[in-house]
Amino acid sequence: MYGNRILFFLILFSLLCLVNGQFQLTDLSSNTDKIKYLESDGSTCNFKIPILANGSGTLNFLSENTIPAQWFPYSYSSGSNTLFLIEFSSIKKGEKEFTISADSAPSIKITLSLSSNQRPIYSLSTSFNNIQIYVSPRPISGNANNITYIVYCPRFEKSGKQVYNLNSFLPFGNATISTISKFYNTLSIFNNNSANIISNNQIGEASFDLSFENLKGYDFKTYQYQFKSGSSIYSAFPFGFKSGNNSKFNYLASFLTSNQSSNPTSELKVDEITFQVTPNQLVLTTDDTLRIEDLRFLEATNFKFVIRIIAGSKYLVKYFIIPLKNGLNIKIDNSNVISQNLLLGIWEYIFDAFSYGTDFEGNIIIYNFNDQQKSYSLGYPYDAKKPNNILSLPKTDLSNCNYLQDIKNISFLNNNIDLTNQNVDNMIYFSFGNNNNNYITKSIGFSLTDPKSLRDQGFNGDISKYYNTKLTFAKFDSINNRFSAPFKMPANIVPGQLDYTIIFDRDNIIPSVALPMEYQLNVTSSNVDIQGPMITNIIYNYNSISFGWTITIEDSINGFDSGYILIRGVIDNSLYNISFSNRDGKNGNNKFKNNYDILIELDKTHKCTSQNYSINYVYLVDTFGNEATFYKHATDIQLNKMVYNSDSTGNPLINFINQQNLFSILSPDYCNSPQVDSTITLLSFNTTTTEIDAGSINRSVTFDFEVQDSVWGLKKDQYPMVYLISQDFKSVQCVSKIVSLNDFKGVYQCTFDQLPLGFGFPNGLSISVYGFINNGGQFYGFSSSMLKSLGFKNFISVLHYNPNLIFITGTSEVTELDSEFLIYGTALTNVITARITLSNGTLIECPCKSTFNSILKVLFFPIGIKDPFTITLNGVLNDYSNVYPVTPIQYNFKYEPIITETPIVTYPPQKCKGSPECGGTSNGYCSNSGCICYSPWFGIDCTSQIITVAPPLIDTDKPITSIDVPKDSNGNNIKSIISIVALREINSVTNEQIKIHYFEKWIYKNISSTISQYTSNITNGDGDDGKPITTTTITATLEWFSESRNISFANQQLIMNPSSMKYTIELSSYAFSNSLSNLQVVMSAQIQSNQKNICSDKDFGNTTMENSNYIKLQVASNSFYGRYIKRGIVDGKFITVENEILDSKFNAIQSENTAQTFIGILIGRYVNYAIIDPDFSILIESNSANSNSPNSICSASNSTKVSTGQLIGIIIGSFIAFLSLLIIVLFLMYKSPHCLFFKIFIYKITKKSKINK
Repeated sequence: MYGNRILFFLILFSLLCLVNGQFQLTDLSSNTDKIKYLESDGSTCNFKIPILANGSGTLNFLSENTIPAQWFPYSYSSGSNTLFLIEFSSIKKGEKEFTISADSAPSIKITLSLSSNQRPIYSLSTSFNNIQIYVSPRPISGNANNITYIVYCPRFEKSGKQVYNLNSFLPFGNATISTISKFYNTLSIFNNNSANIISNNQIGEASFDLSFENLKGYDFKTYQYQFKSGSSIYSAFPFGFKSGNNSKFNYLASFLTSNQSSNPTSELKVDEITFQVTPNQLVLTTDDTLRIEDLRFLEATNFKFVIRIIAGSKYLVKYFIIPLKNGLNIKIDNSNVISQNLLLGIWEYIFDAFSYGTDFEGNIIIYNFNDQQKSYSLGYPYDAKKPNNILSLPKTDLSNCNYLQDIKNISFLNNNIDLTNQNVDNMIYFSFGNNNNNYITKSIGFSLTDPKSLRDQGFNGDISKYYNTKLTFAKFDSINNRFSAPFKMPANIVPGQLDYTIIFDRDNIIPSVALPMEYQLNVTSSNVDIQGPMITNIIYNYNSISFGWTITIEDSINGFDSGYILIRGVIDNSLYNISFSNRDGKNGNNKFKNNYDILIELDKTHKCTSQNYSINYVYLVDTFGNEATFYKHATDIQLNKMVYNSDSTGNPLINFINQQNLFSILSPDYCNSPQVDSTITLLSFNTTTTEIDAGSINRSVTFDFEVQDSVWGLKKDQYPMVYLISQDFKSVQCVSKIVSLNDFKGVYQCTFDQLPLGFGFPNGLSISVYGFINNGGQFYGFSSSMLKSLGFKNFISVLHYNPNLIFITGTSEVTELDSEFLIYGTALTNVITARITLSNGTLIECPCKSTFNSILKVLFFPIGIKDPFTITLNGVLNDYSNVYPVTPIQYNFKYEPIITETPIVTYPPQKCKGSPECGGTSNGYCSNSGCICYSPWFGIDCTSQIITVAPPLIDTDKPITSIDVPKDSNGNNIKSIISIVALREINSVTNEQIKIHYFEKWIYKNISSTISQYTSNITNGDGDDGKPITTTTITATLEWFSESRNISFANQQLIMNPSSMKYTIELSSYAFSNSLSNLQVVMSAQIQSNQKNICSDKDFGNTTMENSNYIKLQVASNSFYGRYIKRGIVDGKFITVENEILDSKFNAIQSENTAQTFIGILIGRYVNYAIIDPDFSILIESNSANSNSPNSICSASNSTKVSTGQLIGIIIGSFIAFLSLLIIVLFLMYKSPHCLFFKIFIYKITKKSKINK
């Protein structure tokens, strides 16, 4: 068998070498060829760089030297300080070594040149005390020729302990590391081991209370409660927090324990503190019936095995623990039971052998409800009476599969794909020649191993030992005699060869680098962005009703989509979840860079106490699904992940590690009431049931409760939580909703829609409720024992568990391409049919096949179903399962290559204008591209100056700007007007108009004192042609600039003049009539004066140095200047736009004191969005408009020359006068007796004319 994955990865990394003479980093499995950190002394990162071929290249390391050294592993270089730059102009094969000091390199950025078939950097390694550590560089930005990675260097103490930090796992208890004391310090919840274990029977079953008083403080950390037997839960505030605040509080939590036990004590460890728990009844007898009679790993499908166990005990089996090599455990308990009586039971557990591996470590242990256990070793019989029944690991049978030799004809539906700003769905095809039949029944997986896919899986380590667990599975096409698997390709990833893997099991794979060049998948991308949105600015924000932060989020390529931020009260643990999206930006719908308010509103009608509020969690995601996450401490969600990722290169707050004070804000001045103790009273606590069947269809339970604080009142927007905990330390929790809340009382409701199968059987569930917070900075909660003492229900009995009820717990991935899929659940061997209800109400019945109690295959499912549907299973007893919703994954295989237009900044040659040229030597000078003006002169001939005027009045009805020039001493007034007129769809070949959309209604939004936003919608189509009616949203953001400022648009630097108005116009998707259609935005500009006997003029042309068009409208000595940039942003790309005059099409007005023009901004075709950015200013001219201009209109008294119209009239009049004079002369000559010769000449002409006829 050719299944040695190490061999394949040797091949994989040996191919990551220098191509086309360009230097590149590479990671090979050979220590002599690997990019590696050499042995570190704890304060440095030592690299060895292999040079694999002759050539040239660069390696940049950038740093922010202001960040303290201890932040080195997790810092981000946002500046341009070069730590050092290695340039290779002419090198030969060999190695280069260099050292980075952690004191001067708090972060590392790697920038390198890439060749067309470059593969990304996957892993770097370092060693400390002979321990090998791997880290993964993340591509964060770049293009096809230059990629920038960010990577952290793990820093160690001299003792060898790794320094953990922001977004990193902080060990519990006394493992706090002093070197990070500047950052978040991890506090123990205990105070000098003062906690007590108190056994009691108040809950109704055997139980104990864990209680103590804390004087040290609490910092929102999650803690693990763990019994030595392996049962554990993770929990944080509010669980267990009885009363007080974070500076001083009382803790009380109730837990169920064994009714009886063979152990005198059980060890409970919380926060590294161990407690001894005594059972309710000590039973010292030995259980000879505790045994495993049969244990099998049965191969199912898609790399899943069913672990089927037959076991028994006279005290009932509690659970099984199967330890995995990676430190995780498989726990098989009541939720997996098929049948069980007092002596024997059967369990089925679906095991994902690819995700978790089959390398078990240690013994398989069975526990009963008497706390007894028995171990079984791998490789040995699990029953002495059956010596041939060996406990062995699951194995996929590939004995007839020489896959590396057999695989042939790999191809893709699409190859050489442009992933610039688009996800692409694709399909891989392959066969095994004449040996296809050997593979038809096998599970064959496919996965991508590009940096984006790996990052989404939390990969950070040795690539040669990593597996991307997000798989699609191949299906055999009997017609074409080949296999195929669909997959989705992410947008804006590293260009070159996109690595993939064909998988037969965890140890038998084919990486793409082991395949010939013709089998490679090639991609291009003009942009690279897989980092996720970053926060680049944080400022405090106080107003009359709320307070918090204004943050700036940037994502220059993909654009920010949405996110949320969790804020905690430092004293009272109050929690605020602020969710927002790119539509909530303060500067319009600019998703690439925008400001967002993260605000808390307190109830000013009540007293409130002063405290700080801190940012504890940040989650941001861009439009292509790249996530950025910050968490102060790992939550139970992160801690329970299969692989915990401590890499923080995707931390959105990574720019502020040295400014952690910004993460905390003090409440407003009106919250200054002194802290006074009060008590929250639980007035009522009711539950809809006190007994459930853990296997029934309906396992719902609702709690209603009411509390009162007669001193402070209850804090609004705070939601208490109800906890249910089983005796084997499983827990579920429910966040309540507020039914009513007045000055001092609150009514709440909390519903568990469906408790887990088998949950709480047979010892029941304890009930507790925590998280009441008042306005005085105090929290309260009630343990199960406290509820009992107050006379409320505190326990739910779970005396029944019927595992024979059909229940759906999940399905395999369902796509529109599937004719079969899997259902997971219980009692599935009793199913006859699956009833599929489509979204339109259509009912489809599909036959089913099941060889396992927990897995069912649905057959003959209709291909092409894209909309969500529901499943109900029909059993042999005419019984029905629960209704389970399914949303199919959709694929769109219509790939269209992107035609990228890259605008080039050009300055076409222009003749210098003006008399004198360029306004004279004091105003400017002449260059090849036209006049270059000295400040303050401006314009095409350097004879204009910017006028400073007051900000225009805001029109709340539509985006019209009226900029007025103050009246002069003669009472003359100048007014200029800008407006957005229409949207034209035109034929790109004939330039004829197809449609025109006028804007009828605008919605106004005030962003700030200088920014206004207007939104309008147009509908396209009427539905009669079968095409859907579509809506296009036009958003116009108007910004007034009082002072000169540098800005950037479409990667072009521009200077905004003082007293200028910038229009940023963004269009959402538009339904074009045909493939030849383009879209054009029409704007109008106008200037007018109340002065008489003057001239108006208009001029259109190219600017000198800005790659823009200009329009200048002038009346007398004042001009209105509009700059139309020849660039736009379309679907994330920078494109060239065209600007043209449309005066004849829109009947522009021009008179002696008015000049108007219509400009069409042609943005072409796009898919998702388009953005343009014109701006306008008022100028004062050295020379008034006069009749010498070819486009001027003047009053009669102001004319100094004959205009074109007058000239035409003069010419026509002169010709008529000449013709009349000629006729008179000829007539007199004809009548005169002295003109005989003339008469003979006329006679001959007339006679000749008659002959010709």
